[in-house]
Amino acid sequence: MKVQKFLSDFKNTKATNNFLRLLVLVLTGTVIVEGTLMLKMMDKQKVIVVPLNIDRKFSVTGTTASPEYIEMMVRQSIYFKENFTPETVKENFEAFLTLISPDYYHQVETDLLAQAEKYARYHVSQVFFIKDIVIRKNNTAEVKGIRKTFVSDKLVKQESTALRIAFRVKNGRFEVTGYEEVAKNGNS
Repeated sequence: MKVQKFLSDFKNTKATNNFLRLLVLVLTGTVIVEGTLMLKMMDKQKVIVVPLNIDRKFSVTGTTASPEYIEMMVRQSIYFKENFTPETVKENFEAFLTLISPDYYHQVETDLLAQAEKYARYHVSQVFFIKDIVIRKNNTAEVKGIRKTFVSDKLVKQESTALRIAFRVKNGRFEVTGYEEVAKNGNS
């Protein structure tokens, strides 16, 4: 009798274990399929981003964006980095830092905030008038314009300047990966 009960319990336990193993396999398969679908859907999802001035239609999908979106985000980057007063310089530079790629953020943050402090201390204001934006295929944009620099409301420098902004679109987000001045032609 005890042997029959033992065999019956053993068969029930074995059947339960087999069922649980099957359940674990099914759930593991479901998680793998779900993860794969989520990764594929990330490139197909559209993210709605609201730049400062929306004056035309644009689209952003995964790692690609329309030229209109790139141009609007380049304009926004230039606005935050190149236009400031002593009162707004820190706020504008911090807004520019939100556009910096996380891979480069810490390299840029210290220098940019030190510049902001210096500009505020010496009452420097600056404005940049964009003349032309050219978006290149290699994820760079060249921006030409006129930069005017003031110290305590006195114009101290006016120069034609060309800037190059390197960028990428990652998960629908515009990220600045490089920012440099490539040419100057100044009148002091």
